[in-house]
Amino acid sequence: MTSPRRWIASAITLLVALPVLLVAIIASDSSDNSCAATDSGAGVLASAAGGPALAGYTPQQIQIAQIAVAVGEQHGAPPNVIVAAVMAALQESSLRNLSNDSVPESARYAHDDVGGDHDSVGPWQMRASVWGSAGIDQLMNPVYQANWWYGQADKVDGAATMDPGELAQAVEGSQFPDRYGEHLREAQALYTALRGAGARLPHLASGPAERAGTTASSQCPAPTSPRGSDFGDAVVAAAMRWIGLPYVWGGGDTQGPTIGIDDAPEPGFDCSGLTLNAIFAASQGSITLAHTTGAQVADSRAVTVPLNNLKPGDLIFFGSGVPHHVAIYVGKSAGSASAADAKDMVVHAPDFGQPVTVAPLWTSEEIVVRRFGPDAHQSSLEAQR
Repeated sequence: MTSPRRWIASAITLLVALPVLLVAIIASDSSDNSCAATDSGAGVLASAAGGPALAGYTPQQIQIAQIAVAVGEQHGAPPNVIVAAVMAALQESSLRNLSNDSVPESARYAHDDVGGDHDSVGPWQMRASVWGSAGIDQLMNPVYQANWWYGQADKVDGAATMDPGELAQAVEGSQFPDRYGEHLREAQALYTALRGAGARLPHLASGPAERAGTTASSQCPAPTSPRGSDFGDAVVAAAMRWIGLPYVWGGGDTQGPTIGIDDAPEPGFDCSGLTLNAIFAASQGSITLAHTTGAQVADSRAVTVPLNNLKPGDLIFFGSGVPHHVAIYVGKSAGSASAADAKDMVVHAPDFGQPVTVAPLWTSEEIVVRRFGPDAHQSSLEAQR
């Protein structure tokens, strides 16, 4: 498992380079607040309803799983085929977009880690010597690989009724055919959590992968610039675990989602519950925030930084006087035509009826940025120089 910095910073330039839109606040914006899918697969993370089922996965892993589900649904694949695709990606790459030193060009494209199985690359480990005529840029594109996988599955007789593990083996042709079946429960849980992604996302047509410095399997939040601290990246990673959980008034504590003040039917977070949980997790329990925006913005352990010095993990408070909302800065979006078009992104619990999500930063009202962590005071001094 890679470090929080690796997932977000080397991979959130799109789903980037840190590596999961302000709504409520953000939702009052008439523009589309969801992460738009691109043909490279970058930035395709939509609001997943997975909640606890997605806890423990990196944003990049969730993105790969969501691509597998969305492309399968858009292909009209039955559930067992989609589960097989997720099983295959779990076994082949642990849901990561892998480059390979045996395929030097693969390192030029966005990747989550480096693999070493022959000349295999990507989430489904396509062999460059076999499939490379499409171009390494295609093989390093998770969406292209997902489309390839379902295309191969379509050629398997009886695929629609096959055991998922057997189908995964039929497509992958592994020397270890029984290993796919070991991921059945996990793949089923991911499919259940992400089901419906195909309807939430635009059609995922294949396209060239992003160049290195971005991560095609990372979230729409993608800060190639600025770079976050280890602490800030850990804050983002902690919050990203809860994407898709419901908004619950008073919900969330240091341990995770709760049923809140009104005994909600399922646990979730409100805005300050999400931030207190993320800060607690990133600090390994050394920083426990109060469960109100007013107390959090005034916490003496944080420093105020200017809006033009935002870094991943910063808390952004909205409203004059006592703030009415708080979100966590994630970085710059990277599914944009140019750096100038990239948007600042946040992860937050927006409001009733809206799950924890990633959204563009809304700046039409007064904003205060507060930074926690061991390097907060030093970075604040540097920003003032």
